[in-house]
Amino acid sequence: MSAIVAGKWIHVDSLASDFERVVRYTVAGYDIVTTIGIDGVKVETFELSTK
Repeated sequence: MSAIVAGKWIHVDSLASDFERVVRYTVAGYDIVTTIGIDGVKVETFELSTK
């Protein structure tokens, strides 16, 4: 799984299950764009508000 969260990459070689949590800490109060990819294929892009 790879993701771009607030402009920075996160890469995890293998997820242990369908419900694994991957965290990237950010400062509260921002609206950020997150893009998720599985096996090199873009799955979804969405906006989040950090808390």
